[in-house]
Amino acid sequence: MANDVLAVLVRLSVVGTLGILVVGPLRIPTRRAVGAEAAYWLWLLLPASLVAVLLPRAPSCLCGPETFVAPVLIRGISVPLEFAPNTAVNHFAPTGTLVWAIGVAAAIAYFAYCQRVLRNSLGRLKRLSDDTCRSSTTKQPMVVGVWHPQIVLPNDFETRFSVSERTLILAHERAHLDRHDALTNSMAVWLLCLFWFNPLMYWAWNRFRFDQEAACDAAVLRRAGIARRRYARALVKTQITTPIAIAFGWRRRHPLLERIAILGRPTPNRVRRLAGYSLALVLTVCGTYVVWAAQPESAVTPGGPGDGAGRAWRRAERLST
Repeated sequence: MANDVLAVLVRLSVVGTLGILVVGPLRIPTRRAVGAEAAYWLWLLLPASLVAVLLPRAPSCLCGPETFVAPVLIRGISVPLEFAPNTAVNHFAPTGTLVWAIGVAAAIAYFAYCQRVLRNSLGRLKRLSDDTCRSSTTKQPMVVGVWHPQIVLPNDFETRFSVSERTLILAHERAHLDRHDALTNSMAVWLLCLFWFNPLMYWAWNRFRFDQEAACDAAVLRRAGIARRRYARALVKTQITTPIAIAFGWRRRHPLLERIAILGRPTPNRVRRLAGYSLALVLTVCGTYVVWAAQPESAVTPGGPGDGAGRAWRRAERLST
C-alpha cells in the first residue's frame, strides 16, 4: 500500500515539476503577446496534467506510434514516469510515505493558522448594503473567504481614497469575485500542501498569485477604460503587507514595479486575447493528453524487491515460454 501511494506521489511530483518548467518560461512572452488575462490561463496546464496522472492508462489506439502525437514526445515524458515507481518500490516506502503525510499535515496546519490569524485580525465585520464589509482594524481592501468570499474595506475607506480611487479599488476586488479567484487560490494552496517538499511549487505559487493580480489589473483597465496613470497611483496607494492566507488584497508581496510596468503596455485587442485563450487551452489539452498517453502500465513495477505479484508475474512468463 505504501509503495503504491509513494509511486503515485513521485509520479505526480515529476509531472507537476515538468508542468512548472513548461509554464514558467512561457508566462512573460505570452503576456507580452496576448495580454495578462490570457497568460494567466497557462496555469491550467498544471492541475490538468496532475489529473491525467490519476487516470487509467490510455488505450494503445490513442497513444500508439500511428497516432498524431509524436512518439518521441510521449517517450520523453514516459521515461521519468516509468522511473518514478521503481524509485518507490523499496523498504523505505513506508517511511517516505509517513514523512510526506507529516509534511502535508504541517502545511495544512500552517495555512489554517495563517487564515485564522487574518480572520481574527479583521475583528468584527460590519456588512453594508453594497455587498461589502467594513473592518475597524484592517488598513487595506481585500477579499476574504473561500466558499462565500466577501470584500472587506477599512473604516476610513472614504476618507483615505478619492472617489475615482474607490471606484478602481472596488473594481479590482470585484474582478477577483467574478473570476472566482478565492476558490482557485484554495485549490492552489492544497497543491502546495501536497507538494510541500518541492521547492518549485513555492516559486510557482508566488508567480501564480502575481499573474492573477496582473490579470485582474488588465480586466479592470479593459472594462473601465480609465487612464493607466490613475490606476497605477491607486495601486501604489493601497500597498501594505498582510499575513499570508487565502485572502486577496493589493499587497506588497507582489512586485509592485513589475505590475506597474505591465500597466504601461498596450491593451491587446479582442482578437489577440481570444487567440491567447485558444493557445492556452490547446497547450493544456495537448499537455494533458501527452501525460495520459505516457502513463506506465501499473503504479508498481512487477518484480520489485519483496513484490509477491512480481514473482508470480515472472513465474507466469516462464510458463508461457
